[in-house]
Amino acid sequence: MVDATPQTNTGRLLVLLSLAALLATGNAAAQQQADTLFQPVVTQPAYAPGAGPVVLLDEAHHNFHTVEGRYQAFARVLRADGYLVRPSAKRFDSDALDEADVLVISNALHERNLDLWLSGDFGF
Repeated sequence: MVDATPQTNTGRLLVLLSLAALLATGNAAAQQQADTLFQPVVTQPAYAPGAGPVVLLDEAHHNFHTVEGRYQAFARVLRADGYLVRPSAKRFDSDALDEADVLVISNALHERNLDLWLSGDFGF
């Protein structure tokens, strides 16, 4: 585990996570696509490359946002700032969570709702 207690790093991470949450919202009718060409430039990274806290992005719950999908740009920004970003397809337990300093869960979907989500028939 990495000690991420300095106020500036904690504040920076909160800003990045808030930005990710803001980007995840938007016009529900618009089709979302990953910006695969985005290459962030961080002139003063919080950590040396790969030396920062481990950020796990939940991908075990039929998540709409994934490291290589719609959250690719978010993952690139974190990596450019020195964070270690990893997808997590494991069931949450103490061993899996011990690997993380930060856990990002976005648009998790329970298996029983998967067919409803994919069909788009929400009964409205």
